[in-house]
Amino acid sequence: MKKILLSLIVVSAFAATSCKKDYVCTCTDSSTQPGYQTTTYDVTIKEARKMDAANACVKRTTTIGGFTYTDDCKLK
Repeated sequence: MKKILLSLIVVSAFAATSCKKDYVCTCTDSSTQPGYQTTTYDVTIKEARKMDAANACVKRTTTIGGFTYTDDCKLK
C-alpha cells in the first residue's frame, strides 16, 4: 500500500509540473500611419501552460489620432 501511495504521489507531482514551460510569442507591429516601419519581435512567456500562453499571445488593435496600430501575435 505504501509503494502504491508513494508512486501515486510521484506521478501526480510530475504531471502537475510537466505542463508548465516557456513559450515564445512572435508579434508583428504595424500601423496605418504613413511611413510607419513594420517590426517583428518575440516575447517570452515563462512558466505557463499552453492554453494560458495562447491567451496572452493575441492580436491587439489600438487607434490613436486617427491611425490604427496593430500587434498581431502568434504562439510559436
